[in-house]
Amino acid sequence: MATVDGTLPEQGLAKGTNWWGAFVIGLAGTILVTGIAPAVVQGTGALGIILIGVMTIAGCFLCFCLAELATMWPDRTGGIPSYATESFRPLLGGPDQRHPDRVVPRAPL
Repeated sequence: MATVDGTLPEQGLAKGTNWWGAFVIGLAGTILVTGIAPAVVQGTGALGIILIGVMTIAGCFLCFCLAELATMWPDRTGGIPSYATESFRPLLGGPDQRHPDRVVPRAPL
């Protein structure tokens, strides 16, 4: 039985999907690209095709970066904010040291 916050008490947060979830995610990306391509080409001309290619390469690079972070912290859920919290933990310290005064000094009163 799931609790109010969506976690399962004996298993924690569910991190899996089946073939249908992967199919829907893949189909959504394809529909987005084919749906936006005519508007981009109409607005920018033939340069739009090159821009879509550049954005695709940048998106692939971002996916590889996120895959690397997900491999480093397989127990973390929450995506980019969760990975950023773990990445900056050595710099910012523990939860009691995350006050802005540690980064930005206050003016004397």
